[in-house]
Amino acid sequence: MAQLRATGFATEEFDGAQSEGDPQIGLRASVYVYFALLLVLYGGLETCLSGWLTTYALRYGDKTLAVSEYTTLLLWMSLTAGRAGISAVMLRVGEKTVQRWGLVLSALFTACLAMAHSAVTIAGFAVLLGLSLAPFFPATWALLMADRPTARQAGIVLAVSGLGAAALPWLMGVVSTRAGSLQVALALPFAAALGLLAMSLFVPRVSISNG
Repeated sequence: MAQLRATGFATEEFDGAQSEGDPQIGLRASVYVYFALLLVLYGGLETCLSGWLTTYALRYGDKTLAVSEYTTLLLWMSLTAGRAGISAVMLRVGEKTVQRWGLVLSALFTACLAMAHSAVTIAGFAVLLGLSLAPFFPATWALLMADRPTARQAGIVLAVSGLGAAALPWLMGVVSTRAGSLQVALALPFAAALGLLAMSLFVPRVSISNG
């Protein structure tokens, strides 16, 4: 019995020492804000495109609501399919490379969408945009998790994406109304894609915090 108590004490003491020796997880403030801004911009970019694509296709494409709605469906289907397949790509290609190339293509296809004037062309760019946007979230989340955020930090970073998803589509509607052109308003998601690309090229140094 004494031996069991001694063994239990030794095990408990070892576990406590090991726990004390582990580094505290958590992101430095600049890295924390960096990832939060990435998700805010991306939430706005994705929602600008998905929220206004039906209206855009109706104005500049087929002029039929039913067909225009299918354009948005194509965007979501390609986005879902792209995210399902990106895990296989990231087994061979690094997260940063996947993230940056996806943003380059997203900016390019958004610019091309602004010049599209037929239902088929708009639908084609909707599919390409879905596929190019698909890698961003899983790649960025993998980079975030590699930096060992606390559960609270990770939750807040995820939650703030809703701010961009609410603000940028509204601002896009304001720009469209003022300019009288939804094509001009596509400059907003285009700028968001370029902003995300620029941010991906200048990643702040990671530092483990003490709390």
